Amino acid sequence: MKRIDVNHTTQSSSSSPRPWGPWGALWRYLLFLALLTVYCLLLGLISGRGCSSSHRGDLPEGTVEIVKPDYDTLDPDLIELIESQPGDLPFDNNIVDPVPELPAPVDNHLIDVPEEEIIVNPDNPYKQIAASKLNVILDSDADDSTFNQFATAFKRLYPSDDYYINYYNQLTKMLQLTIPVGRRQYIHDNLNSQIPNISFKIFYEEMFEFQAKAADHNDPAFSDSKKSWYFAPIQAYDAWEITKGSPDVVVAIIDNYIDVTHPELEGRIKGAYSVERQSRNVMPPSGVSYSFDDPEATVYHGTHVAATAVGALDNKQGTAGIAPECTLMPISLGDQITSMKLLDGILYAINQGASVINLSVGNYYTPEAANASEADQLNYSRNEGKYMQDVWDYVFRLADERNVTIVWAGGNQAMITGMDECKRNDNTLRVSAVDHNLQLADFSNYGRFDNYNINYSDVSAPGVDIWNAGPANNYGYSDGTSMAAPIVTGAVALMKSLNPNLTNSEIVKIINDTSKKLPTSQHAGGLLQIKDALNAVGGNVANFDEIVEDKNRILGDWETTEKRDVTLNDVPTGYQAHIFLHFATPTSGTISYREDTGNVYTAPFTATYGSDHIKIKQTRDATCPGQEDRYPAYEFIGRRGPNGLMECTRPGGVVFFLIRR
Repeated sequence: MKRIDVNHTTQSSSSSPRPWGPWGALWRYLLFLALLTVYCLLLGLISGRGCSSSHRGDLPEGTVEIVKPDYDTLDPDLIELIESQPGDLPFDNNIVDPVPELPAPVDNHLIDVPEEEIIVNPDNPYKQIAASKLNVILDSDADDSTFNQFATAFKRLYPSDDYYINYYNQLTKMLQLTIPVGRRQYIHDNLNSQIPNISFKIFYEEMFEFQAKAADHNDPAFSDSKKSWYFAPIQAYDAWEITKGSPDVVVAIIDNYIDVTHPELEGRIKGAYSVERQSRNVMPPSGVSYSFDDPEATVYHGTHVAATAVGALDNKQGTAGIAPECTLMPISLGDQITSMKLLDGILYAINQGASVINLSVGNYYTPEAANASEADQLNYSRNEGKYMQDVWDYVFRLADERNVTIVWAGGNQAMITGMDECKRNDNTLRVSAVDHNLQLADFSNYGRFDNYNINYSDVSAPGVDIWNAGPANNYGYSDGTSMAAPIVTGAVALMKSLNPNLTNSEIVKIINDTSKKLPTSQHAGGLLQIKDALNAVGGNVANFDEIVEDKNRILGDWETTEKRDVTLNDVPTGYQAHIFLHFATPTSGTISYREDTGNVYTAPFTATYGSDHIKIKQTRDATCPGQEDRYPAYEFIGRRGPNGLMECTRPGGVVFFLIRR
């Protein structure tokens, strides 16, 4: 088990022959053609139109056509991701030896629900479901044999060809059942008792939609100050003086499609996954045109949401996200969202190391829901939909166990957020939207009623005229809680960059305590204040100024925000080691590497103080009784960072903080 961090860079060089030589005029002609091609490509990038396809010139003003990216400009790893074919995933969602009752690997994928199969839920006139589908979540410790046992038992109960398992995912522990329409209710109500030896949740396949509200006006004359209006009220500029985020904090954006070649996003991608395609290709389909002011053109939605959360800063293009130095995990659901797709994406993100998950989606509501009175909505939120609420609470418990924070867009129906069962859990963040006046937007859902001790709106963020990236190297405005949610997601990512061990309940409390309260009549969470939230997190972070002034302030126990991946023969095991420092005196103590496996490796360290730094040196390899492997000795330097916090750097350029324990 080797635990030596090796930092290396890959260098490349290229040379090209001179274009002028014995071919003379031929080279000039070829160069002319090449320049003409480049001109067409540039014109296409600038205007969203190409030179070769006549239909592109007929696009309505303000629309953009998504074209295949220029591979000559892309990193090879990004090309491989874009070209990913169905089944080409960095993990295997199939089991090793499936029984015939499970779909073969070539058939193991989700397909969109046909329009004719989408019906109003007979038990709930506010929601729509798939008529012939039921979803199952097995316990998180389910293994291959559990899947086989479930499939065999299900087919024994329902041997007809009209009953079958059309999809399963060993990683997320989910299955989808296809059943006759008339038998949906019976199987939903009875399958748990019919298969009593396996623990699972069963639920309807509900229909969801992206929580974006298109702007009524997309005025190209908006000034730059209007494009960036929303950063100052939430203290983003001040927050970036403290941290711009850590690459170790992974932000999962679960949405329709995400253009990972956009300059705001490229180069910081991890674990891309398309639920729809069962591949790593999360890109929007080529040849599709879209406009930001078209409510039906959701193809741009995911790119805009992702860039609003983690778009690059100081890249001389467009704008920025709230956490511009964090890592993006893009997860694509395709055009149609269902509960199975959504949960498959969420559980993938939870199991693949996401720190924060952004969900700018929500239940699709029938007209009856919009017409319900506020009193009826409150009654429904408190008393109805308990079964699906329990399913979602189960998933949120899994997120809590892995310290994953979930951020929801509250919705754009001007109704109570709690109508959506997935947005009732207090350990998730439910986001409402405010307008330019920092008042609740007229479309935003809400849900804070302190006099009734009811809260379905934790925080508010700007959600009107949010200018950010779209596919095909584009930018535009969008409205909606879809845009407010990634602002909060970015703030959570910054908080976790300072202290990745924050619990969800701590994060919710800090954001609530530091937000700027809205009028109680608006029944929504306060306006996000990122700098104040970071300062609240930083109260536990080692302060360089204070320690230099009084070295005894470093005494006691600290944990680093850096974790080490545990490897076996240079292969990651999936486990991590948490690093702790115990200062017995200001100049000496013990470092401990505590692995998820329970093994603890220890070694002594010394600390020396300079005028502008503190050097902490592990004096020998860290060992564990009964284990042959070890953590090699190393040292790191602590210096004064933003707001006086002690910013630590170790060889390889890894930056981290010390958190009081």
